[in-house]
Amino acid sequence: MIPRIVALAVCLLAFSAIARAQRPNFELDCPAGMVPVNAPGQVTLNTITFKYRQNQCIDSSGNIVDIATKTFSGPILSPYVPKSIVADFGAKCDGRIVTDWTQSSGSTTATSATGAFSVTDVGKIVGINNGISGSPNVLLSTTISTVVNSTTVTTASAPTRTISPSAGGGDGWAAIGTNDDAAFAASTSGGGGRWVMLPANQICTIRSTINVASISDWTMSGFGSKSHIVYLPVTPLSTGVNGSTFFVQSNFSSRRQIANAISIGATSFTLSQSSDGTDLVPNDYLVIADGDPNAAGVGSSEKVNYDMVQVQSVSGTTVNVKSPFRVAFTTSRTFNSGNQNGLGFYRIIPSQTDNGIKLLNFRITAPIAVAPATYNETAIYIFTARNVEVGGVYLNAPKPIATYDSKQLDFHDIFIEGIWRVNPEVASTVDSTFSNLHFSSAGTSIDSTTQATNAALSVDFGSAFNHFNNITADFTGNAGIGCTVAHDNIFNGITIGYVRNATATPFGVVATGCYNNKFDNVNFLGADTTGVAFQFGATSGYVTNVSDANNIIGNNFIGASWATRFNSTGAMSITDSFQDSVDTVGGTGAVRIVAGNQIQFTVPSSTNYINSGNGSELHFRTQPGGTLTDRWGIQSAGALVPAAVGGVIGTTALPVNVVFGVGANQTVTYNLSNLLANRTVTAQDASFTELGGTYSANGTEQTGKPHIVQDTATLAAGTVTVTLSGAAVFSNATSYTCVADDDTAIAATRVLQNSGSSITITGTGTDIVRFICVGN
Repeated sequence: MIPRIVALAVCLLAFSAIARAQRPNFELDCPAGMVPVNAPGQVTLNTITFKYRQNQCIDSSGNIVDIATKTFSGPILSPYVPKSIVADFGAKCDGRIVTDWTQSSGSTTATSATGAFSVTDVGKIVGINNGISGSPNVLLSTTISTVVNSTTVTTASAPTRTISPSAGGGDGWAAIGTNDDAAFAASTSGGGGRWVMLPANQICTIRSTINVASISDWTMSGFGSKSHIVYLPVTPLSTGVNGSTFFVQSNFSSRRQIANAISIGATSFTLSQSSDGTDLVPNDYLVIADGDPNAAGVGSSEKVNYDMVQVQSVSGTTVNVKSPFRVAFTTSRTFNSGNQNGLGFYRIIPSQTDNGIKLLNFRITAPIAVAPATYNETAIYIFTARNVEVGGVYLNAPKPIATYDSKQLDFHDIFIEGIWRVNPEVASTVDSTFSNLHFSSAGTSIDSTTQATNAALSVDFGSAFNHFNNITADFTGNAGIGCTVAHDNIFNGITIGYVRNATATPFGVVATGCYNNKFDNVNFLGADTTGVAFQFGATSGYVTNVSDANNIIGNNFIGASWATRFNSTGAMSITDSFQDSVDTVGGTGAVRIVAGNQIQFTVPSSTNYINSGNGSELHFRTQPGGTLTDRWGIQSAGALVPAAVGGVIGTTALPVNVVFGVGANQTVTYNLSNLLANRTVTAQDASFTELGGTYSANGTEQTGKPHIVQDTATLAAGTVTVTLSGAAVFSNATSYTCVADDDTAIAATRVLQNSGSSITITGTGTDIVRFICVGN
């Protein structure tokens, strides 16, 4: 079968804008002088005649024509017509990579036994790893001055250290090729094609960013890993100029202040001055954000709440939006138009409100270009954009992905190779999907350090309503997934093979200030040291210190000391739900709490707080004066067991079976020692145990401890009385219900509840009966 893109190119060549016959088996086709619009949905099948119908065509003036009604859709710029980056825009794409580059410090003479140099290489760019051995190598991007012979050249600049090939490292790696910057720039200009094709089995070498800014409906695609872009920028780096391989951005206005706080469900907001709304028109997209100067814990300003909304109308200082706000915004922070501080908005220029950019099926290799402390080059950088699709790409770059202030992105089938040096980041991004992202240490090494130093993915600073699905990493550094001040996201099918961090605690998922997120089917399989599968909260520095109301279900952890740990230096309020939370293999337990002065729980009445597998355990720790001190632990096997409520329970240690509420909203105060303040633990009801509440038909919850009794009994002369004891006992004869079934034959059975501790079953002869009782 001809690949889709090739088939399209063949089709457009075969049916160019000249007179031609209709295609076979078409009952409706483009007339002479027009070419078909070849895109999904353009050809339909008549199920009565079993012939095809073409819906739209392009005339000789570049107009789209609906041939069924003969109506025009207006002028276009070569829609869906592929243009070759080589044939149409003049790129050479003649790059090659060697791994045996040798060059002495300060010398312009270089050798490569596999270089196959010729006079045509003079003037070509060459990117050479030029760093300190054992740390990330820094790129030297220079040019070839002379060719001495097939294995020797001179370069315009000399490296600052001696470079010699090293097995398994980046030393000796170099890329050579024509600088194709002009061709790629032309492909995004007004005269370029909307669909740009990369060649197969060729390497295109560039020094400048492919700037897909302020344009819409532009696609670049290739043939998977066979289409290769190698990015070799010259420092210093500048965003949108040479700071990333691709830069996708919309034009936008200056930032303007919002006068009043915005609540969830609101349909308008108030401008600080009416002049800020004079250029707003219906359907404009606005970026709304609240920035906190201390959000990152290091004094820098970051967005802590973000959304992108659409204008319905404007009246004076009131801006009405098309859909109710999903995020609450505060005006408690000082507004500054020059940075992200405080509550404000900016307007996206209308012509870029629906970017429609697609980056599909190619490979990017981008060696580290700046000092190790600041290596921030991004392979794909997206800012203030909508409807951008990135799929089937292979990325080997210091920071493979960065998205900011964007909406409705679709990242899928992404293969991140080698050693990434900065977390791939999804920040202030909403309503987007990231699926089938695979991180692998395999692939061409362009870095002398082989140990991962960062997480596979960082979701942070206002990102919300996104879906992260099927993300795998063979190993990461420090943590698998980071979540910082993000909310209402779904993480599903995450597998972290190994977290490397021999000097500190490695985490599967570390979340700070993240709330209302769902973590489903997360697998944490190993680490350098005994790690923590989930860590919520932080010890310092963040605007929201405790992660709250996250749902964690169906996860599997191997070698984690704690499946879930909550950390805070201050008071802690936790409303997190754990359902089938943990199967911890070789670890200590299920949950650990670390707090500075007070711990308070709110446990959902309809949800088990802990339903754990192997090694279930709930521990509390306190942090008096900043020193972590073990004080007491609870229930080393199974779920918690309710008992009596109230009063001070102990001064040094709690008993094994601890009360967490019989009835609603009971409080237990823990007086740990004279050095520590009291701790308050509030449970909503007895559903803190392994079973939820028991209700009557009208929805009234029965008090007491809900539980289930299941067993078998053998009838004697058609009857048997069963005595319940221990935890199986119910409150009285009417607080529970029993049913029975004859296991021996199809025969009727009857159960009489004599009391809370006795039932009588009547049936047939000496049959075996199975019974189950549910109640309080």
